Amino acid sequence: MRNRLVIISLLCNCLAQVIFAALEKPNVVIIYGDDVGYGDIGVYGSE
Repeated sequence: MRNRLVIISLLCNCLAQVIFAALEKPNVVIIYGDDVGYGDIGVYGSE
């Protein structure tokens, strides 16, 4: 009986995590640049 209770509680927890994760909106970043070349953007100031 105790094992069944543990398994059911774990399944409910997993189901709740999936439901709440689906409700959150994803983070989206759109970067638009005009006349930007391959070497114009870099980690260290494109040096």
